[in-house]
Amino acid sequence: MSLSKNEIQRICSYVNNYLLAHGINVPYPYKVSLMSIKDIEMIKENLTEVEEGLYIDHKGLIIVRNDYLPNVVIEKIIKGIIALAVVHSYGKILYGFIEKLANELYDRVLVFLYSQKS
Repeated sequence: MSLSKNEIQRICSYVNNYLLAHGINVPYPYKVSLMSIKDIEMIKENLTEVEEGLYIDHKGLIIVRNDYLPNVVIEKIIKGIIALAVVHSYGKILYGFIEKLANELYDRVLVFLYSQKS
């Protein structure tokens, strides 16, 4: 089971709004892509690895391995959006900040995603 396009859009919307409300600029537009390990390996040299299975292209691409369970994909998308925003705002990846903020947002995103009818 993987996430639907609508679920990914809602995750992005929630995280974008949260970051903007807290003064962190999110680069627009950006794309989230779920890819196989094989496909990632072919383009990996042009990407920044945020953590295992999560890569970003500073031009606006978040890539998550597609073999994770949905709860892990959600977490990685959150971290990817934060990583793009942090790189855009501060010029470097702040791993501790990304991890801490993602942990704070994870439960909120789940509630937003699954407690409302879409």
